[in-house]
Amino acid sequence: IPLEAVDVSINDTMIQSGVSLGVKPGKVSIVPKELPGASAQARELNVKFGQQAIVAVLYHVIPKLSMTPSSAVLAVDEPKAFTVTASTDFPYPLPATLELLVPSLLNSDGQTKVDGMLSSTQSLSLNVNISRQDNFMVRNLRATLNGVCSTHSLVTTR
Repeated sequence: IPLEAVDVSINDTMIQSGVSLGVKPGKVSIVPKELPGASAQARELNVKFGQQAIVAVLYHVIPKLSMTPSSAVLAVDEPKAFTVTASTDFPYPLPATLELLVPSLLNSDGQTKVDGMLSSTQSLSLNVNISRQDNFMVRNLRATLNGVCSTHSLVTTR
């Protein structure tokens, strides 16, 4: 996803993304601005006379995924409320999908998947009641966050 107005240092000259800059032939150092909730790698290019290059800076966004309660004992046909929340400190909005994967031996009422934008000012959240259908043991629930990255949380049930 292209980000607008992100500062990048090219040979110690600070420019904003989308701006052209003439450089002398040789090694060119590219250092992306640090952004909260993400990491990016500095790079070096070897530029030849007359060469044009388009440089892409890739940010690896670091999300946070939580589930409450983080563990629970589920009784047969007694629903328990679970809340799954995805957040990040990254300031730019990114499309993401948050999903609670419910095993077939469990019942859920409520939405188990939500698509939306995730940023430092906008989180994604699901509130789902979960109950067991019978006495079979189910060991975990899994929440996934896709689009920005993939991660998961486990909930132990008995």
